[in-house]
Amino acid sequence: MPLGVGGDSSVANPANWTDISDVALLKRLRNSAEWLRLLCIEMLRENIA
Repeated sequence: MPLGVGGDSSVANPANWTDISDVALLKRLRNSAEWLRLLCIEMLRENIA
């Protein structure tokens, strides 16, 4: 079942993972783009080696 941004935060809140608005979540995801890119590159390198 695909989740939009609103769905993601609504699933996390009942699990007591976070209390963050959709706008704040989007902002954090946008600001983490470079970190996520580097993380993916490193994971791919580990799988190839």
